[in-house]
Amino acid sequence: MSERHATKNGLIVGVLALLAGGCAAGPDYRPTQTYAALAELPPADSLANWWTRFDQPELDALIAAALTQNRQIEAARASVREASAGRRAARAGFLPVAGFDGAYTWSEQSINSPAGAGPLIGAGIVDRDIEFWNGTVSTRWDLNLFGGTRRLNEAARARVQQAMAARDAVALGVVGETVAAWIELNGALSRRERLAGSIEALDQTVTLTQRQSETGLGRPLDALRSVSQRDAAAAGLPTLDAAIDAAAWRLAVLTGQPLEAIAASPDRFGARGLDHQLAGMTIPTVTAAYLRQRPDVAAAERNLAAAVADVGVSEAAFWPQVWIGASVGVESASVGNLLEGDSRALGLAPRFSIPLFQGGRLKAGRDAALARADIAYQDLENTLVSAYAEARSVARRVERGQASLAKLTTAVDAAREAETIAQRRFELGLGSFLALLDAQRERLRLEDQQIVQATQVQLYIGRLFTSLGGDAPSLLPAQKELASSARATME
Repeated sequence: MSERHATKNGLIVGVLALLAGGCAAGPDYRPTQTYAALAELPPADSLANWWTRFDQPELDALIAAALTQNRQIEAARASVREASAGRRAARAGFLPVAGFDGAYTWSEQSINSPAGAGPLIGAGIVDRDIEFWNGTVSTRWDLNLFGGTRRLNEAARARVQQAMAARDAVALGVVGETVAAWIELNGALSRRERLAGSIEALDQTVTLTQRQSETGLGRPLDALRSVSQRDAAAAGLPTLDAAIDAAAWRLAVLTGQPLEAIAASPDRFGARGLDHQLAGMTIPTVTAAYLRQRPDVAAAERNLAAAVADVGVSEAAFWPQVWIGASVGVESASVGNLLEGDSRALGLAPRFSIPLFQGGRLKAGRDAALARADIAYQDLENTLVSAYAEARSVARRVERGQASLAKLTTAVDAAREAETIAQRRFELGLGSFLALLDAQRERLRLEDQQIVQATQVQLYIGRLFTSLGGDAPSLLPAQKELASSARATME
């Protein structure tokens, strides 16, 4: 074996040894103690398709449309594709890069140049016209001995998962907003229908008092009071109409309808009014286990993982970089013999670079990466605590709201009975019209308050499901395969 080949083989063996002993700079990621503790908890109850518990087929159809047509969700999906492209770019750092360079050069030498080859050209030894052809394939392979590329890939993988969790958070938010808009639409519609019915009843009272006033059996003041009460009640109709329109337009935006559809008269989306009872609704009990399926928690945890990997990238910058460059090509003064063996040109150039003085740039980069990791750590801890506090707070509001609604229902029944008694006594001349007006006002107030409270309770129920994570990873089934394949490559 020649000395040259022995040197080359020794170099290859040395490179392989370095690769085998290579390590990744910086700390390995470990989840925070609080986040890791969630894995020890018993699994939470499934919240899949939680909106179906409202038993509203029209709402189910709206959510299906929102999950497939909402523009925010489409933008979030594009963010996942962007992060996936960034991960592929980072993964390419493990592979050598290669390129091809080709050139043709023609030059005419000066005969009179003092540094030229004039005498040789004049003697016919050298041609005045020179042609040069060459083609070279060159490659470079960064050996990544200290794990900078590995840490870069860890960060890129974590950011893909973070983008997926953020996409799920957007989907959950869209579902929650769609449910809320549907409840508000039906609540406003129920208030309007109830008010319109009350106005019809007040019209009858106006007719009665005016007739009594004309025949001398009643006072003109009573007729004026009845008209005033009816018109005051009717003044609430435009406000409720505006609320109905606003909720319908909001649903149109959430379900991705085009501008011309939204600009037209608002669609009521098959709303029929609010269901006060929700007899079949089961409310989940809040436990910390639900935090595992909250997409904002998952996004914060993956953000921390990416930030820790970035620390490793900054640490690797302190260590030497080693790479191997190689080239193979052909060079000739004539295109006719360009492919002959004597035209080949080979090159091998192992190189390394050691950072000696960077003016504090590398240390500043590492300090910034450590600070970002600390920010991500605090953000995850805060997200966990805030998420749990939110869920407990909303659960308490649901509980208290249901108790308040039960009392209001009893109060409405009593007010209706009181109004019926006052109406009969007034018609028989045994009671004052003022007592009837008071009974009607109280009934109107309590009925409206009952609907408002029922709407609020259902809004809180929707918020409770979203605050518990709402089984967010299953909302976009078309993306599950992408998520699974991405996670498989991360193991």
